[in-house]
Amino acid sequence: MSQVYTAGYHGASVQDLQAWLSEHPGVVVCDIRISPKSRIAEWRGDAVKKALPANHYVWMREFGNVDYRGHGIELADPEAGLNRIRKGLEVGAGMLLLCVCGDYEKCHRSLVAKLITKELGVVPVEISLKGLATTAPGEASRQKELFA
Repeated sequence: MSQVYTAGYHGASVQDLQAWLSEHPGVVVCDIRISPKSRIAEWRGDAVKKALPANHYVWMREFGNVDYRGHGIELADPEAGLNRIRKGLEVGAGMLLLCVCGDYEKCHRSLVAKLITKELGVVPVEISLKGLATTAPGEASRQKELFA
């Protein structure tokens, strides 16, 4: 089975995402925002899709937080989202579940990660995208090895 990752893009650039993906070929970016819209042009779904290799971006509204303007977390259709993740894992796809939030603990992606762990037995790994575009190629992997 392949790995599932989670990340918030707050404070990062699409170039940071590209840098991370260059060290994780084959990982598909799964946009789990309720809407792929953003005030920041480079993070709009269509712009992210254009910035990535073909078939490396998918919008997964199912895991979007319907109550994103409120104070709670209500996933749009978690069962459908889990089915999509399950299918991806079955074909060996690595997946990066992406949203805007900088604070993992307060973000709906932490709930999504818990659901994936509980229902599919896969423990998603939270990563940081910030500043990766300014890191020398391979440096992120070397840093990870040093602190593992």
